[in-house]
Amino acid sequence: DVGCGCDEPQAEYYYPDGDLDSFGFESGDLFCADLIPNGWVNNSDDCDDGSEWINPDSPEVCDWVDNNCDDVIDEGCTPGDVVMDGVVNVTDLVQMVQFILGNSIPDDYQTWASDINQDSVINVVDIIILVAIILES
Repeated sequence: DVGCGCDEPQAEYYYPDGDLDSFGFESGDLFCADLIPNGWVNNSDDCDDGSEWINPDSPEVCDWVDNNCDDVIDEGCTPGDVVMDGVVNVTDLVQMVQFILGNSIPDDYQTWASDINQDSVINVVDIIILVAIILES
């Protein structure tokens, strides 16, 4: 018994919201409605309480992270689809070569799509993997 009093609603669980994105994280505690501390919310839906940009309301970003807490990483993203046309083909390969040669600077999505082996570098290894993907399709 938290002791909310006779005229108060029953105590409810609230969860810590360290990144203040309105989504709580992990285990909660019981609080009376008029005694909820700052930084606590009535849900535990956050999958990363260290980033306000990662929560159930966030859009999925192609960055090898589950941004929207749905247990699926980078849904709607296609590794190798550098030109974002929905297919992986030689056009993507040419664009990746342009990045490697320094003739073009990739945006965030293009960097993600080009770094196929996830080593934080767009290089010949990624080109080889992309060629294999193209040949398999």
